Amino acid sequence: MFNKPRPPIKPVKPKLVQPDQSLEQPIPPPTDSMQYRAIGLVYGTYVPEHREELTRGVIVVADGLAIEAVILGKMITVIKKRLDLSQSHYWVVYPRTRPKQGSLHLQISGVWAPAALGKTNQTEDPGQEDGYFSVRGEVVAQSFDPDLVTVKIVRVAHQKLDPNQAKFKLQLVGTLPGHPIGYFWQINARRVNHSLEITDAQQIGPVRRSPRPLNKQVILKPKTQPTKPPRPVLKSQKISGE
Repeated sequence: MFNKPRPPIKPVKPKLVQPDQSLEQPIPPPTDSMQYRAIGLVYGTYVPEHREELTRGVIVVADGLAIEAVILGKMITVIKKRLDLSQSHYWVVYPRTRPKQGSLHLQISGVWAPAALGKTNQTEDPGQEDGYFSVRGEVVAQSFDPDLVTVKIVRVAHQKLDPNQAKFKLQLVGTLPGHPIGYFWQINARRVNHSLEITDAQQIGPVRRSPRPLNKQVILKPKTQPTKPPRPVLKSQKISGE
């Protein structure tokens, strides 16, 4: 007897498992395959520009390098009440790169300090290495001299943001295989001095564009020639006998 042909195997799109919210992590796993984000972990001492004003300053890392940083509003109270700024901490940060200089700038959005924050159910180990960054977004440019990749990050739509702040571009050192532009990528990077270098990456899929609204069709009416009144017949032109 002949074996019956097997039906073709249909590809199954993997679904991301929702993370357990009871297990806090400084950089949680993504909840959606096309989730945009740029977040990292930096260990160091935060030094404000002015003692009275904590908003702006630098993070001094282990090798003595100072990285420009700002503290987002929700963290000001936590730092004032709970943290000793003379000590080093694991800072949860949003990275930004300046378009011309390409230097790294950090926005402090959180801190991993269970003992200082009174979270006894958490360990001091954040589960991520110092200098690790998770970048997820659309690759919009790649160059080879120098090796640079530009990723566009779109911030969540439910936040009321200025149009200029709803999206931004992040510059990474390295290259991606094939033709990466126009595709959504999951990229792991690490901080090296004032730059973020790509360690590994995975292409997720093409970025779908929202359809543009159709313009209203404008119907142009043809111009009509004005009707000229009949020319009067002169007496000299009248036919005799009328």
